Amino acid sequence: MRYIASILAILMLGAASPSSRPTPNVAAEIADLWSNDSAKRAGAVEMMKHTISTEPRTGVTEIFKSRVLDIELPHWWNPNHQYDADFAAIALACINGQPDSTDRVQYFLEVRIHSLLNAGRNLEALAAAKSYFNVCAVENTLKAIGLLGDCLAAAYPSDPALARRFKLQMLGVSAGNNVLSAIAVDASVYDQSGFAMIRNHDWRDLASANLRLLQDHPQQAKEIFDRLASSSTDAVRPAGQEGLLRLQKAVNPLAASSDTNYRPTELK
Repeated sequence: MRYIASILAILMLGAASPSSRPTPNVAAEIADLWSNDSAKRAGAVEMMKHTISTEPRTGVTEIFKSRVLDIELPHWWNPNHQYDADFAAIALACINGQPDSTDRVQYFLEVRIHSLLNAGRNLEALAAAKSYFNVCAVENTLKAIGLLGDCLAAAYPSDPALARRFKLQMLGVSAGNNVLSAIAVDASVYDQSGFAMIRNHDWRDLASANLRLLQDHPQQAKEIFDRLASSSTDAVRPAGQEGLLRLQKAVNPLAASSDTNYRPTELK
């Protein structure tokens, strides 16, 4: 009988529901990220990325709630920007881990942009800033323009007038080659690794549309946003309508910058 009871116990443990599995120890992983041991730090980054890919809802949520990556923090543990490449990698994993949360995508993109700039990877930061412009809420358009200006200045130090020319183009008062459209985005860095954990098909569609914006393929998101905006589900319809506004900004950035009352006095 004792043998049978043991077998039953093993079978019951094996049949445990996903919710009974231990949650990732994100706090411990974050602690290792601040280690002076480069091997531990690298291991922490990989473990956090693995956690985000296998348990995106838990991993991304815990990192987001911890605010350890906030750009406003003094980062006393990172005085020489030695961890910025790690921050950028974790932020990207979080973006791919929960692409249906537009708020979190924006937050982690901003973290990634600043981390890449601090790490001296300015062209990558510029590409991320364009993705931010495409995917961000309309009310964050001014912030997106500012980030693009900062990244242009960092990426092209030999052409200090480029960032100003870009801002003037956003005002519609400067001609010449379109600076924004010339910024290339490596679409391959944004993937569907987090899609499998999105059970609701509407939110999976939202994730897919956000992915198109991140990859700088906004026109491919239109059909998805149209469908979501016409949904009979009250929770889904606003996401689709808001998505169409973001899509319009990505497709017609000049109109978006005008709508936010962007003024010449804000140019640097």
